[in-house]
Amino acid sequence: MEQYRQSIRQILTSHTTFESSNSEIESQLVFDTEHDHYQLLEVGWQGLKAIQFS
Repeated sequence: MEQYRQSIRQILTSHTTFESSNSEIESQLVFDTEHDHYQLLEVGWQGLKAIQFS
């Protein structure tokens, strides 16, 4: 199980290294290892509009 957890964290972390064309969008990682929940968020601004992707 730990190998799967580590693989998921590595994959999500590698996705945060890709540069967005919009410098106002930030990648955020959320790791809840106690409940095995992992999430990559893209948050920021696109013009005057707040955005969030997960």
